[in-house]
Amino acid sequence: ATNQKGLAVAFDKDVVQSFRLCPKNGISEKNKANQNQKKLVQTTGKESYALVHERKRDELGHEPLRMDMFIECHSKKDENRTPSTVEAANYMAQMHEKREKLSEGSQDLPAENDILSQVVGKDKYGRVRMYGLGVSQSDVWGQIPSRKQSQRIAMEWKENCEQMEEMFNNRIDELKSMLLRHRGREESLSDACSPATSINHRPQMTSTQLPRPFRVRDVVCLKSIMNPSEIVAKGIIQSIDPSTEVGGEELGPNWCEVSIQVAVKKDERLIRSYGFHKTIYDAYGATVAWPCPYVELESVDEM
Repeated sequence: ATNQKGLAVAFDKDVVQSFRLCPKNGISEKNKANQNQKKLVQTTGKESYALVHERKRDELGHEPLRMDMFIECHSKKDENRTPSTVEAANYMAQMHEKREKLSEGSQDLPAENDILSQVVGKDKYGRVRMYGLGVSQSDVWGQIPSRKQSQRIAMEWKENCEQMEEMFNNRIDELKSMLLRHRGREESLSDACSPATSINHRPQMTSTQLPRPFRVRDVVCLKSIMNPSEIVAKGIIQSIDPSTEVGGEELGPNWCEVSIQVAVKKDERLIRSYGFHKTIYDAYGATVAWPCPYVELESVDEM
């Protein structure tokens, strides 16, 4: 037991002596030299990326970008926030220059090709700069699809675009058909309003019984096409010239321009709608185009 105790004491003395003889100053100088050779030196000390991220978010009022985190973690704590190294200063200058060149409305969101990656270089596999340990690339900018997945996604997009194009073309065909039907209805109305047709379908009347042609400033009633016995509005004729434009479209033969003075049936749809004018009520105080067969003279006293 005594011999074991003596050996232990002797061993301890040897260890202490070896430690004292260790070239501490040499190691320290070597560490300093290695530190000075670093191109980038972080200034956050023991503060983790998570804490820096949270502090920066409170300061900015939004999630900090990787560029913001880089500047924060590589700037000295002095008043001017001086870059920690010449290399860091060079990187920061390049980042600011690229940020100024971003188009209006564009954001430098964390991604494989954001400003930080363009300046400092691409991230190593499985790592994301300025996010610390345990954070992978898929956690930050989502799962990166493989080549096969990319091809499948492209095919799906192509099919969707083709379907949308087909729907769009079908809708155009429907609108064309509606326009043709509308024009056909206008032509039938014009034919019904022509003098020959009107005379053939009216009872024989003497020249004194025939209604006089419309004139500008005549007070008239507008009748519904669906129910000709129903008056939908009253107004004043402004023009009977076929070349007069109402809502960007010429009147054409047997149509007249009427300014709506009284909206009798407010929800009656206009025969020719334009702009925000869809109903009789919308056109109150404005002028509309109305077919002559559905216009009737009204005495001024009744207006």
